[in-house]
Amino acid sequence: MKNKIFFILIISVFIFGKCQNPTEKSSTENIDSAVLKEKMRQDLSKVKKVFYSLPSPHEVSAILIEQSNTKYNAELLNPTKNYANYSSNKSIALNLGIYTTDLSYANLFGQNQMVVNCLATSKKLAENLGILNSIADSTINKLKEKTNDKEAVINIISESFMNSDAYLKENRRPEIAAMIVIGGWLEALYISTQLTEKNTTKNPVLVNKIIDQSINFPIITGLLNEYKENSDILTIAADMKSLEAIFLKVQNLQNEKKLDKTAFKELCDKIEFIRNSYVK
Repeated sequence: MKNKIFFILIISVFIFGKCQNPTEKSSTENIDSAVLKEKMRQDLSKVKKVFYSLPSPHEVSAILIEQSNTKYNAELLNPTKNYANYSSNKSIALNLGIYTTDLSYANLFGQNQMVVNCLATSKKLAENLGILNSIADSTINKLKEKTNDKEAVINIISESFMNSDAYLKENRRPEIAAMIVIGGWLEALYISTQLTEKNTTKNPVLVNKIIDQSINFPIITGLLNEYKENSDILTIAADMKSLEAIFLKVQNLQNEKKLDKTAFKELCDKIEFIRNSYVK
């Protein structure tokens, strides 16, 4: 729930942005502002429904990874030094989501230094987007002290996001929040498919949980359709459409008990290709 609150916080900030002082506006501007504000509230209501339906990165990580008895593999994560490569809103937002999942994955396995590194990197990316204005250095120091307390670590992370002085440079950009969540969801799929070694027999429990993620595509499609006038969203929507087609193929084969390693590997390869195109 705390992870969901973090994303709802981001959404709220993107939709409402920073308000001007009402005393500086004319009566006509106040009326227009009231209409716009109501429209923003309606947008927020729609997006919140989608975000509450889609699992947070932490939840996906737990569902796909923690419950399948896999081992931690640091090589699967996006190196934190890569953050300097991201300059566009699309690349920053997607990788903010990716690092959020990496953070959650590292936390699941008690990798506290990686948690600290991912949090610091997420802070930089969030600030580049104009959100989460400050994650205090004291917060990062707290994380360093909690080396053996997994619950304390996730609480500190959640509180730091929730208590940050969030703001926007540009108003009404909920599509950025959509990209953050999709980046996180895709990273969880990438890590999970890599842990199966693209083999249906390596970890059948994890394979089934990956395939079950196909149920989220109507949610993702609905979310992306809200912002289809955005060119970045259009490219992501095309990626998700191609991925959905393979997911459905694999799901149908599984239902018919005809799933083979070739079909599953095709799915894993597609997830890897899209994810790598986002982190490069």
